[in-house]
Amino acid sequence: MIGTLLVVFPVGGLLQVATMLLGFVIHVEHFTTIGLLVLPLLSLALRQPPAVTWGCVGILLLTAIKRVEANRAPLPTGPERWRVVLRRLWLDRDVPSHEEWIARRPADVEGKGEG
Repeated sequence: MIGTLLVVFPVGGLLQVATMLLGFVIHVEHFTTIGLLVLPLLSLALRQPPAVTWGCVGILLLTAIKRVEANRAPLPTGPERWRVVLRRLWLDRDVPSHEEWIARRPADVEGKGEG
């Protein structure tokens, strides 16, 4: 995505890289998402060709689909389902805590090798 943006829409690509780096430095996890949301608007504001604007929308939609799909991990049932969908879209993870997400273990590994 970044490579395509840097070639087709350099300002947008640099903005995305900057938001990702800034989010990493100041520990604000949703900066990447904000950058993606701003791309189509920035494209319109800078009077880019329609193909560039639609490309930015496409990047946003593909990212949203990938995040919700989450490597085909099933969504929980009940009221937690929509919270997980929103967390996947906004934070790119299923749980609110970054530390809990980093410490998770794949389900097929858990319990193996233990007593």
